Amino acid sequence: MLPLFLFAVAVVAVFFAMIFLRISLDETAFELAEIEDGIEVQRSMQLDLRYDLAGLKDPQRITTEAQRIGLVYPDARVTISVDGPTRAPLDVEESEPIRALVGSDS
Repeated sequence: MLPLFLFAVAVVAVFFAMIFLRISLDETAFELAEIEDGIEVQRSMQLDLRYDLAGLKDPQRITTEAQRIGLVYPDARVTISVDGPTRAPLDVEESEPIRALVGSDS
């Protein structure tokens, strides 16, 4: 009688475990569907942004916008020449140490 009772308890336990696993699987499937929907929305937004970016990069649009705010092409090109960097003279004597770097012993 005891083995039959243990078998019945095991069957009921397995039955409830299968129900629990099925519910867990269904919940996971719903979450996955929501994530996939979100991915599709983000892909759609990305395509819209790429389309907008392509429109913003259009040279004709840039030219029109530049003319609207008053930018014009220059009449003549002017070359500006800049000499290389020069060293500013130091107002410190050569024998005097720089205390900020060397420190003071006094």
